[in-house]
Amino acid sequence: MHPRQQDKTAVLLQADSFPKSAHAPLRPLRSIFKEKPGKRRLLIGIPAALGACLGFGAVAWADDEAVFKTAKQYTVKVRTQVSVPFSGDKKGAWIGAGFLVDKDRGWIVTNAHVATRSHSVVRVAFHDGEYVPVRKVFVDPYVDLAVLELPEQARHPAMAGAQLDCRSVPDVGHPVGAFGHPWRLHFTGTRGIVSGRTAKYEGMIEMIQADAPMDPGNSGGPLVSLKTGKVVGINTARRRNSQGTNFAVPISQACRVLDLLRANADPSPPDLPVSFLHDPEEPRKLVVAKVHEDEPTLGLREGDVIVGIAGEEMKIANRGHLLHALRGRGKSVQLRVQRGGEEAVVPVELKPAARMTERRGVQASGMLLAPFPHRGLGGILRKRSSLVVHDVEGGSEAQSEYVDGMDVLVSVDGAEVDTMDDLYGRLKGAAGRKVLFKFIRLDPLNPDLFSYTEARLPIADLRWIGPSQ
Repeated sequence: MHPRQQDKTAVLLQADSFPKSAHAPLRPLRSIFKEKPGKRRLLIGIPAALGACLGFGAVAWADDEAVFKTAKQYTVKVRTQVSVPFSGDKKGAWIGAGFLVDKDRGWIVTNAHVATRSHSVVRVAFHDGEYVPVRKVFVDPYVDLAVLELPEQARHPAMAGAQLDCRSVPDVGHPVGAFGHPWRLHFTGTRGIVSGRTAKYEGMIEMIQADAPMDPGNSGGPLVSLKTGKVVGINTARRRNSQGTNFAVPISQACRVLDLLRANADPSPPDLPVSFLHDPEEPRKLVVAKVHEDEPTLGLREGDVIVGIAGEEMKIANRGHLLHALRGRGKSVQLRVQRGGEEAVVPVELKPAARMTERRGVQASGMLLAPFPHRGLGGILRKRSSLVVHDVEGGSEAQSEYVDGMDVLVSVDGAEVDTMDDLYGRLKGAAGRKVLFKFIRLDPLNPDLFSYTEARLPIADLRWIGPSQ
């Protein structure tokens, strides 16, 4: 395998805090293949043999075979290349999975961490097909979800789109199959049951928990009901040191995005200027931890528990529920909150989050500077336009001066910089000489603690990443 080609796995970020929680127990899948193959076969074989002897587990095999045969028709390989990564992504190339959801429009659903939230080259291939380039239609900034589009010449009437279960989430014990390309074993199926639902990880976005084995290359593939044959989730991640604790984004999140796209509406989630209280055990309610001073939201206060939307029955218990409910709502909404033991209705102004497909950055001297897409950082990012270091290239001038990822830009030659255009203009005017950058560096163990650092860098290789205007 080429050193830059590796199977892509979940990128797990807290949406309202940085750095990642030290106790976050989800491990990148690429680093866990340590068991001996013989031992793995033995462990898998014993339960299968017991099932055969005791007479259970055989009833659904014929149906399972048909479900996986159909999944092979709508599942694709997704090959991604990133040369300049934004925060949360990495430089390199990898293979993940995806599945066709709208054959007329050529839309394919996958994980955001497979397609990436950076500018990347993405190609897909169906079973026994050639790779073709695709366009990113939508990449969600919070939910691990992306929609890709096949070029018109690559679509044909014989394509089979997946059937999606948009109305329900399967209960514990429901049989499911995970389909994808684990360890580059392409178009492979595994089976198990739904083990539960949790919003403990992924920034309090609700996930389906299942014991159907998932490995590198499964990310972005379908989690399919073995009762109905419909897709119920998007395979996303697994827990550290556990093959039986895996996670998938509920397909209802994708269904809402697809419906809005078909209606030519913006499916972006709202950029609420609030942070939420994170319960390390298990989020059971959505509590406002902080209302940011730069853009006060009408009505909401610290300590409010968001429970729903006025006039609607849907209960909101986590951030994923809230994002799902607020997509496509327009500029304002009335939320039901619990405040001081009583329920109140408060107005909230909505602004769509920045589009990941349109994000911009300035690269110079081996570092990439751009706005940070989420709020928080211990109160350091008081302005939405604050710029941070997203990437430092190995062997660059920036690395030699100890610039670090997630350093927050304070000034350039003593002058504050408020916009990307301002930054680019100042650096362009400084070509051929050294520039003094001042940064704030967060304590990795406590984002409320920080220090100031400086780096004097010769400006070289200045360029825009993404659209220049």
